[in-house]
Amino acid sequence: MENDNDLQADIPEVAELPQVQDGQQDTTDWKAIAKQNQEALTKMQGMTKRFQTKLKKLTEAPKPQPEAQKQNQPEKKGFDYAEKAYLKSSGINSDEFDFVKEVMDATGKPLDQVLEAKYFQTELKERRDVKATADATPSSTKRAGNSTRNDVDYWIAKGELPPADQPELRRKVVNAKIVVAKGKNQFSDDPVIRG
Repeated sequence: MENDNDLQADIPEVAELPQVQDGQQDTTDWKAIAKQNQEALTKMQGMTKRFQTKLKKLTEAPKPQPEAQKQNQPEKKGFDYAEKAYLKSSGINSDEFDFVKEVMDATGKPLDQVLEAKYFQTELKERRDVKATADATPSSTKRAGNSTRNDVDYWIAKGELPPADQPELRRKVVNAKIVVAKGKNQFSDDPVIRG
């Protein structure tokens, strides 16, 4: 930046007009004075434009954009202890923290605004309902209804063999029937005594 002394040294001098007293003849070279003043005016106009440009640049200094600020800040991986405590007190389970973080990242809203948003509450309720349904359905029992046509237990329960185009499955079903037959008691539960 230029200092005040440099600015004053660059300012062109304007020729002063001579004073003519009454009764004296005017011998002033008005054309030379006008030319000198015209040159000074042109220089001043150029300087004015430069200073206006500098002033404009200074007043329009780029303000940091929110995205630029986010890029300078390290990305948080999760919640700190205070945020976790706030979430817990708001009724959010620890297995739902990832969903909350996902919504915060997608919307750019702070934690408290996300928790109050209707769309978030609706989505959270739907997720909880799906989880409750999945937890209520038994997975490893016969009542779960998970037997399929490619399952040995399905064909044994049906009492038939699988189609002929599935020889491997047919072999497994026959072997399973043999194991069940060998495990049965060969004697009757009601012995008949004749006398």
